[in-house]
Amino acid sequence: MDVATAMQGNWEFRVDHKEIKVFSSNVAGSQVLGFKGEAEFDVPLRKLISLFHDFESYGRWVHQLSEMEVVHKDEANLDYVVRQVLNTPWPIPKREMIVRTELHASEEG
Repeated sequence: MDVATAMQGNWEFRVDHKEIKVFSSNVAGSQVLGFKGEAEFDVPLRKLISLFHDFESYGRWVHQLSEMEVVHKDEANLDYVVRQVLNTPWPIPKREMIVRTELHASEEG
């Protein structure tokens, strides 16, 4: 899902967990349910960006991450595509997903 679609759309609030708001929406032409999270962090933007650039540390904060590879990296625009494989409990097979991450500062900065 591209950023323009993510910013628009009919997002339905699902849960607020540890100050992270989670929303879901139907994705046109797909049976996959899209989701997005919103959070505010009182940290310098440079520190947040460095966290997203540190792909080798993802295993410390992505729950049950078993594999990860960077598929596309556009550092100039802070745009990344990564492939992640997550462990799941038996009898569910591991879940593979392709995730696109972009960082945008809010209008407030």
